[in-house]
Amino acid sequence: MRTRFSLSLLLVLFLSAPSLFTDNKQATFAGIGIIFFVLLIETIFIKSQRNSSTYDKNGLFGMGEKTFRILIFFTYLLSVLITQNVHLNFEVISWDIPSYLVASQEINNGFLPFETQWESKGPLFLYFYNFISNLVNNSYVYFRIANDFILLFVAYVLFNISYHKSKDYVLSFVAGIFFILLTSIVWYVSEYSEIYSLLFISIAHLINISAENSKPRNLLVGLCLGVSTLINQGTVLFVIPFGISYIIKKKKVINKILNFSVGFLIPHLLFIFLYYFKGLIDIYISNYIQLPLAYTSASLSSFYELKVWVRGYYEFDKFLFTALLLLLLFFCFEVIREYILNKNYKNLITDPEFFGLFISIALYFIAGHNYYHHLFYFLFFVSLLIFKFTYKDHIQIPTIEIQDLYK
Repeated sequence: MRTRFSLSLLLVLFLSAPSLFTDNKQATFAGIGIIFFVLLIETIFIKSQRNSSTYDKNGLFGMGEKTFRILIFFTYLLSVLITQNVHLNFEVISWDIPSYLVASQEINNGFLPFETQWESKGPLFLYFYNFISNLVNNSYVYFRIANDFILLFVAYVLFNISYHKSKDYVLSFVAGIFFILLTSIVWYVSEYSEIYSLLFISIAHLINISAENSKPRNLLVGLCLGVSTLINQGTVLFVIPFGISYIIKKKKVINKILNFSVGFLIPHLLFIFLYYFKGLIDIYISNYIQLPLAYTSASLSSFYELKVWVRGYYEFDKFLFTALLLLLLFFCFEVIREYILNKNYKNLITDPEFFGLFISIALYFIAGHNYYHHLFYFLFFVSLLIFKFTYKDHIQIPTIEIQDLYK
């Protein structure tokens, strides 16, 4: 306990020290301090060579599983409603949203998406916008609140993915809350297509890990990702982790890829038929070939902008910035120790959470516009990393005694 207190005090000092420097350098010095803190923890970890945890793994606190799940859901609900509606008094945060709303209203007049107005997103996205807008009687305030529930469902799916992997309710609860907090910054308080796509991507990951013995598993995963690409074309990149895992595992590869492909194509074939029937198939093809190529040709994304993005979290909340940076640093140490040094590349490549993290970063650079909402997927997969540092097949949390520091 004394060691934990000492290390926590050291981290607080690291967070306080940057106030001595100019504003534009505070995040940099804070980052350097946190890196030294992580190096200290890693040194102690290697020296102690202990693999035990000190908390209740089930984490139900005497409550039944159903009661605990209900409590988690309503805690998420309250957290989402509070964090996502801080700026509700502002009529518009992003210029994209009014454009999507106007384009979606043409559906009420019997037109297909893009038939009268061009947009850069998939056609299903505008159908979702139209449905929710009609549901709330075209009230923009209620429309924004209704979209908060999509974020809520994504957080709850994230919780279930984490629990299926860790079997720890508390840890899984923290993963969901962490995601909600990361999306509370103003860049993510809006009704972007990424959150709609992320709902189906998260469901695909949940089905993939929780229905391993189910015959339609690959079909359903493909279906979810197919729906996701009908919302945001760029999410086709998330097909890659599943395809590679099918090939590397070498078990019924052809059957898995076939089922996955059928599921992926079903929603697309439906829309191809609709557009072909109205003589607009060229519009559909342009939306999925010409427009994405033109959109990604800008190549404006840079590592400097990622630094600005990280610094934005420091300015927003220093402790949230610290948690994010610590998680990424521990993740890097795990990849080096558990995968690279042990040459365990196969498990790294076939891990959907690890691969999803890399794909989400790749999507940001491929999109090439430095829009921070393109990192929505990254926030989801970063939050999933929380359970990676606890259990037998991953990094173990060591119990450190004070005397270990002086050996």
